[in-house]
Formats: sequence, structure tokens, C-alpha cells
Amino acid sequence: MRIEYIDTLINLAALASAPYDSFVYGDILLAKKTQRSLIEQGAGDFPITRCRLEIAKGELIGMIAALTGTDLTNLRLRTAMIMSKNDLFAKASPVRHRTQLANKVMMRTEANDYYVSRLAILPTARKQGLGQGLLEQTIQDGKKLGCKRLVLEVNPDHQAAVRLYRNLGFEQLDHQQVLDPDTKRTLEYLHLTKPLQ
Repeated sequence: MRIEYIDTLINLAALASAPYDSFVYGDILLAKKTQRSLIEQGAGDFPITRCRLEIAKGELIGMIAALTGTDLTNLRLRTAMIMSKNDLFAKASPVRHRTQLANKVMMRTEANDYYVSRLAILPTARKQGLGQGLLEQTIQDGKKLGCKRLVLEVNPDHQAAVRLYRNLGFEQLDHQQVLDPDTKRTLEYLHLTKPLQ
């Protein structure tokens, strides 16, 4: 990946994970700084090696990141080990507490799932079918890998994304919500799936 794309990739990832970042960090700059650190250490749940990029006129305008359930589990363990060494995640830290709360609403994947971690298109490039194209390519990738199903979480307030997923045959498995009693912030996700076999 070209180095000049990293900032845009982090901005795109922040668009896709805004509900999570707002709930856990409460500060978008802190969320982006943490994400950059994880990318540099080969961790997080959207490693740049698993990103498919949409580029127009030499500019990064969209991305999707997907990985198998086994890879997701391994990356989350690696991320937890890295984060445990960070002061931000000290035992009594509010960010660590909110991360633990957020984990309660995250989808539990199976080894042969293909998990869509992030899908984002820059606002200026939306409504051109780019998200659908990236998702259709990812569906084919999952099939080639022999995965049983494509899975993802989406905040129900992202109505355009929910429509896209439903139009492509995704079905709702679950609806989870958690409240942080200290900040009164909530995190809510629909868990969606699409069979691949």
C-alpha cells in the first residue's frame, strides 16, 4: 500500500467505526491515533494487508476489509496483547472498561466465517455503487476461500448501509446494545449474515 494512502485509510476506517470509536474513546483523534499505532504494529481488526481499496484518479476513495473468523480471533488476541502494554488500557482506565463493554455487542465469529470489518466510501464518492462493488468482490473472495458465510455488524442508524446489505441478501441474526453507565453512551449493532455456500 502506498504510504500516502495511510491517512485516508485511517479516515475511512473512522467513518466505518464511528459508533464504536465514539462509545469507546469519546474522542475521534484519540481513536485515530490508536488505530494508526495498531496498523503500524500489524494489529487491529482491519489489517492493511486485508483491505481492498477503491482508487479513482490516483486518490483513495473507498475501502473494505475482510478476514476469516480464525484470522480475526488471532488479530484480536494480538491487539489485546499490544493494548495491554498501553497506558490508555491500564486496569482501571475508562477506555479499557468501555472496550470490555463494547465487546459484549460485537459479533462472535466462527472459524470459517468471512468477517467484514470495515466498509467505507468517502462522502464525496457515495451513491455511485462503489460500496456495493467492493462488497460483491468481498463475497466472491469469501467463496474462493471456502467460507460458509459473510458476517458483519452495522449500526442501525447507518440506514444506507443497512439497505445495501439487505439488498444483497444479508439477514439479521441479532440486535445488540450496551450502555456505559458512566458516560450514558450506547453502542448498538445489528449482526447480519449472508450464506456463501
